[in-house]
Amino acid sequence: LVLAGGLIVSGLLHAIARKQVRARVASEKAGAELRRSGEILRQTNERLQIQMKDGERVREALRDGERRLHALVNAIDEVVFEFDEHCTYLNVWAANEASLLKPKNELIGHRVQEFVEPGLAARFDAILRRTLATGKAENLEYSLDLRAGRRWFLARVSPILSVNGAPQSVCLLARDITERKQAEE
Repeated sequence: LVLAGGLIVSGLLHAIARKQVRARVASEKAGAELRRSGEILRQTNERLQIQMKDGERVREALRDGERRLHALVNAIDEVVFEFDEHCTYLNVWAANEASLLKPKNELIGHRVQEFVEPGLAARFDAILRRTLATGKAENLEYSLDLRAGRRWFLARVSPILSVNGAPQSVCLLARDITERKQAEE
């Protein structure tokens, strides 16, 4: 009986030892997997931190570009507009809003056709579409009745290119030429 009991205990100890070995192997595998996962997470975190720093540099470059554009617009008397292919005001830059048909915030998102007579609207539409189609800059002379009275403008219309080089919108720089027109009359 003692011998049989010793064999049973010995068998149990051997089974326990095998389970411990399997548990240790499984634990080592899990530890190795955890270390690999931890390394992947560390590398991913480093890449994300680099991307966040790059994103902040891009945002700072955009803010710098906006400051420069604002300084440029304030240094010139001209008005600058950005239009899409439907003659919708996308953006307006003006040092003096008195040279605009309406305040800037009332223009953006609206079409030129809402504010000017049909003949002039058709001329705007034609030159904007031509500029987008050809990618070539053109000039347009026109007059508007503003709050300060009738004013004449000479506009330079040029394409704004997308990343792939195709025209995506149009820039119109309008110079007030009223004094010149009055001198010609």
